[in-house]
Amino acid sequence: MDLLLLRRLLAELAAAVPGCRVEQAYAIPRHHVALVLALPGRPRLWFAAEAQEPHLYLRHGPHDAPVRPPGFAMALRKAARGRTVASIRQLGDDRVVELRFCSTGTRLLLELIPRRATAYLLDAEGRVAAVWMPRRGRPRPGEPYRLPAPARRRSLPAISDTEWRAWGRLDERALRRRLVAELAGMTALVAREVTVRGEAAAPLAERVEMELSRAAAAPTHALVYLGPGATTGTDRPEPIALAPYPLAALAASPARAFPSLIAAAAYYYPARAQARWAASTRAALAAALRTGRARLERALQRLEADTESADPDALRRRADLLLAFPHAPREGNAVVLPDLEGSGQVVVPLAPGRGPIQEAQQLYRRARRLEQARAHARRRRQEIVRRIEGYRALELRVAGAAPGQLAACEREAAVLGVGGWSRPAGDAEIPPAHPGGTATDRAARRRAARPPAGILELELAGGHRVWIGRSATANDLLTRRLARSYDWWLHADAPGSHVVLRNPRRLPQPPPDALAAAAALAAWFSKARGSDTVEVRWTRAADVRRPKGAPPGRALLGHHRTLQVRPRPPAELAVAPRDGDLRGPGER
Repeated sequence: MDLLLLRRLLAELAAAVPGCRVEQAYAIPRHHVALVLALPGRPRLWFAAEAQEPHLYLRHGPHDAPVRPPGFAMALRKAARGRTVASIRQLGDDRVVELRFCSTGTRLLLELIPRRATAYLLDAEGRVAAVWMPRRGRPRPGEPYRLPAPARRRSLPAISDTEWRAWGRLDERALRRRLVAELAGMTALVAREVTVRGEAAAPLAERVEMELSRAAAAPTHALVYLGPGATTGTDRPEPIALAPYPLAALAASPARAFPSLIAAAAYYYPARAQARWAASTRAALAAALRTGRARLERALQRLEADTESADPDALRRRADLLLAFPHAPREGNAVVLPDLEGSGQVVVPLAPGRGPIQEAQQLYRRARRLEQARAHARRRRQEIVRRIEGYRALELRVAGAAPGQLAACEREAAVLGVGGWSRPAGDAEIPPAHPGGTATDRAARRRAARPPAGILELELAGGHRVWIGRSATANDLLTRRLARSYDWWLHADAPGSHVVLRNPRRLPQPPPDALAAAAALAAWFSKARGSDTVEVRWTRAADVRRPKGAPPGRALLGHHRTLQVRPRPPAELAVAPRDGDLRGPGER
């Protein structure tokens, strides 16, 4: 967060936050700390210790929190919950924000310094009681707190004319970096304005002094500058900058005005995180689709090469010759036969210990097996071609998908069997705000049986639900934590996914159609997918456990039964993928 922006935002927060009671405190890995304030709508004072751009703003709407709060969250709750915020202000000349709580002298310090952002909870004596994301060289719990070492920057009069002339010869990017590093009071926003304002003909020293004066005196006009999506009609264009007043550097970009910086920040940071999440998810999914399609194309080439390498008709002709001339002369381990289709001879090798008749019978069996293999190869080829077409079509949709359309693309990718990818969890990831609701409503939503990311949920005919693990970790979570003892558990007799057929009515036996469909899915999501039939084991989830010391995904069955099924893809069995099988960042 730019220092100029932070100062103006703190001026607004200082008028809104002091006097408010803290209702709850959260520390959400990996970066976020939140205080729920007793204001209309119960906003969160949200601090994000991102590596590149740490920031602070008021955020509305509930959010998910860890089941087991980190130690920092517990310490913060003990110190701040039920207390009133006495003040919020900047400490020193850098981006350090202090929240002081009434009656206890406890303070929360937020350091919004890129690559070193963190939070400290201080006791009344100024010692560190708890620290969020400890940094090397900074105070530890029990030590007295000290401000970060100030940057050694100079005032305008301390810069010589020779240095100004040398700086004036730098390109824009290098000049911005030099101004921010050398000049006291200079921020990235102001440095950018210095390089693009129309007064470029003036000496650099005058332009810098002019922009610093403008930054100090310009009235606050909260603006969020938007990217190209604002003109192409995307559902939520990516914001590119949050500014406290109009910026000449972004004059060509569309901007959205807000009544305050508090409101602008509440829009900017979640929208920016959503856009970055969408971009990273789009890139990861597109890469997985390209890799999967290339693998399928190689499999198709191998299948066609194998199909062309053997000819069952040629085997039958050799067998016919052996039966037609059973007493033909031998030459070692071969028989020399006349070629009925030509004028030459045909040499047919014989396996050791076999006569012509036994060899002919073996050739007939090989021909039958080759014909069966060719029929299977034709079905397999059709399936591979269909999947390749599905991958290509989905690649095109993913390339132009808006953030709101990515969840559907992810569900379709799971149905197609796209694997080997996961949504990146970058520094910009931020837990999304959920729709409002009473505490009772939110508790009911949390109790709803819906699997987390990494587990595919499908609805079969008749309303039966199936959960499918898509990794070893997801298999372990599905079997050990999510499946109820009365659910039905299935697994192919090959490495693959754990499959759970839900049994909310606690039926003593699974419906035959639902069991057969779930078994076909278990066979499909296994390494035996290419087989004609696969043996699938099934039992109650209560009879499944993980062996002691075994890695995630391993299972040991008690009493169980087996089915022989043909692998079938979700597209043939599922009514539709259900919402919730693959979600955005932070959703449950």
